[in-house]
Amino acid sequence: MRIRAILHLGIRGRLLALAVVPLLSITLILGYYTVSSRLDDVLAAQIDRGRSIARHLASRSEFDLFTGNRKALIMATEAIVGAEGIEWAAVRDARGKLVASSGTAPLWDFGTEIPEEAEYGEKMLFSAPILATRVTVTDFEAEIEAGATSGGEGEPPLGQALVVISKEEMLARQRQILRLSLALISGGLLVSVVLALAVGQRVTDSILRKNQALEEARKQALAAGRERTEFLARMSHEIRTPLNAVIGFS
Repeated sequence: MRIRAILHLGIRGRLLALAVVPLLSITLILGYYTVSSRLDDVLAAQIDRGRSIARHLASRSEFDLFTGNRKALIMATEAIVGAEGIEWAAVRDARGKLVASSGTAPLWDFGTEIPEEAEYGEKMLFSAPILATRVTVTDFEAEIEAGATSGGEGEPPLGQALVVISKEEMLARQRQILRLSLALISGGLLVSVVLALAVGQRVTDSILRKNQALEEARKQALAAGRERTEFLARMSHEIRTPLNAVIGFS
């Protein structure tokens, strides 16, 4: 239907449509790709930040959880909560019991199995296992080279580090990106339309001038043809009149 509507347009309308439609399509496609990429980058940065903070808390809490130093664990969680956007940080032992926490605790039922990352409404939860690092002291260089000094592989974790980050900052950045991108896309569309109209108008005017010149040439040719026909008719009449007289006298 749209193609038929374009075909029913005049020369000016067709040229303007052919100039505007491709520019609009390219601008919209590029704008959508740019906006979606920027939004995905913001989300990926939020996830990377949450994972990094959870791993940092897990590494920091290893020795204190092993020794049962609850005060040091609380201080570690308080230091994490002090960062921007982090609402809650906690450490729980291997049985799933909270040993230390700071901030506003979410009203969620974590259960025994907590994923590495999860979304709960306007918040994101990140977790990291607290692994025990076993160090073996040996006097044999062969055992050191074989990796006897690095242990802990395959052993159950001492517990988990939990971090809850608000999505408000991420959503605010995404809204800002959307507003800026929409403004840029609108400006790009406006410039595209203006340029397309200018180019289309110039081409249309050139074609119309040529058509007008061809129409004038056609009219002149028709007028010359009529004059030639009238001239031949008069000459034929002038020639037939004396011949008829000669024939009559003879």
